[in-house]
Amino acid sequence: MRKTKRAILLMLIFIAGACSGSETTEKKVVTDDVVGEETWTIHRGINLSYWLSQNFQDANKYPYGNISRYARINEATIKLIADAGFDHVRFPLDEVEMWNTTRMPYVTSFDLMHKVIGWCIKYKLRVLVDLHIIRSHNFSTQNNKLWTDVSEQDWLVEMWRQLNNELKKYSTGSVAYEFLNEPVIEESRSSAWNALLSRLITTIRPLSPNRKFFVGPNRWQGIDFLSALSLPKDDNLILSVHFYEPMLLTHYKASWLPEYNVDGVVSYPGMLLSHEDVAKIPAQQYESIKYMLQSEYNRAFLYSRFKKAIDYAKSKNLPIYLGEFGCIIENVPILAREQWYKDIVSVLDELRIPYSVWDLYGAFSVFESQSDKPIDEVILSTLTKGNN
Repeated sequence: MRKTKRAILLMLIFIAGACSGSETTEKKVVTDDVVGEETWTIHRGINLSYWLSQNFQDANKYPYGNISRYARINEATIKLIADAGFDHVRFPLDEVEMWNTTRMPYVTSFDLMHKVIGWCIKYKLRVLVDLHIIRSHNFSTQNNKLWTDVSEQDWLVEMWRQLNNELKKYSTGSVAYEFLNEPVIEESRSSAWNALLSRLITTIRPLSPNRKFFVGPNRWQGIDFLSALSLPKDDNLILSVHFYEPMLLTHYKASWLPEYNVDGVVSYPGMLLSHEDVAKIPAQQYESIKYMLQSEYNRAFLYSRFKKAIDYAKSKNLPIYLGEFGCIIENVPILAREQWYKDIVSVLDELRIPYSVWDLYGAFSVFESQSDKPIDEVILSTLTKGNN
């Protein structure tokens, strides 16, 4: 009976938003945040990957919205994260997991979202809710319908109205929002993302006056594209960037990126490949990655990249956050992986940049999904305790 009532409520929320029209809704609906005693303070976090986002279960066997898809994460998982020493989670959500093709909400998925947030609050973890992939936009392609179809932009705003209506009961010190993961459009059209982001901020802000909104630049939230980001004045914005440099190290032989599948042994710090291994790379492939093969990579390089990010943030008087970083497990020598994590965390700590590692379970795992044991004790300790 409870789920039936909840389904009716969610449907009414959707219908009310759809029938009222975006302009009317923006002017009429104003709610106050729940402001708890705690403040939004984070340092070290982890992404709850491949659960309500990028869940690669067979949708014919385990349909979206079916509880059988979601056994992987439970209260014990959240306790594991807290006990390990993390203080927050970034919680990716995909449209296909939360709304069906007729844009009606999956009650099961929304219930699971609330359960996870409840567990996080129980174990004193803050939650950054991230709308990760939507049907009109996927970070893995630059050909996204979101940029050409105004109705899809309207729907993105409406998704956030519905999400905010669900999440507004949580205090501003426990839950924050990230409107879209890794926006991708041609560099010359960054203004399209700026316009949509401004609309999202100015629409949702009256509904959640004190909530922290995390906002990232075009082109996969890359540091170099911060300067193309244009934001409305808002005292509760946090800049968010992602970082996987050098890609030949962090994505070495990743199955979905064939250009990084080269023979040899990748190394860090120093040159990524030996001269002998570089000489074996086919000419066309070499052209696509040669910029990473002509210089050394070390802590000084990482520091220079994040110094650029924090200098920009200071110029805008905004905090900055690293929402994703990580190094693939397979094929990268363990000592190289460990040193990369040590260097990047030491830089982030020095510059006082909070972060969330990618990811809990996946190709970049911190924990083994079957046993929940750390993939690498050194890396886990680095991520949760720094280099002390």
